[in-house]
Amino acid sequence: LALLRAGRASVVIACGVDELFPVLYETLVRLRVPSPRGRGTEACRPFDQRHNGPVLGEGATAVVLELPEHAQRRGAPMLAEVRSACWGGIPTRPGRFPVLCQGHYPILEQALAEAAVRPEDVDMAYLSSCGDPQHDALELACIADTFGPHGPLLTSVTHLTGEYGALGTFRVAAAAATVRQGLSPTLDYLHQPIRT
Repeated sequence: LALLRAGRASVVIACGVDELFPVLYETLVRLRVPSPRGRGTEACRPFDQRHNGPVLGEGATAVVLELPEHAQRRGAPMLAEVRSACWGGIPTRPGRFPVLCQGHYPILEQALAEAAVRPEDVDMAYLSSCGDPQHDALELACIADTFGPHGPLLTSVTHLTGEYGALGTFRVAAAAATVRQGLSPTLDYLHQPIRT
């Protein structure tokens, strides 16, 4: 996005690839990251009281980002417009999995402000929702802080794909494709939501 905005490129292919190799898997297991974390069965159930960690997956996704005039010249259909991109992180000590603490994380407000979009104009949000109890609770708290009690439809694709780093790119592609087709994916596995 920065390359496009700076005029250094007219088209960029953004890719994300993850391979679940032995050292990574063993490290995450030692940190007690993946489901089932010693209780229940292995399953990715974001935002459900039965969640017990992410199910790890592998994947690759690529999204073509280009300037509108470049897409028009080549006759490409434009599925979505990227109006902002923001990153944030949670500090942690080396060798430790981040512990998510309650607090105010302004990343959503930053993204909306940069895009010049009001919270009430957002109809649907694709969440990362990995199935980690702390992560899911914090993500919902951020959504509630930003959008209030009557926010957008919340959805995710993590329960279908497993959790992997390239999933962020996949979420962008999934959002563009489903919104363009008028689809509203639902989290039909939810039986005991952690929040309404």
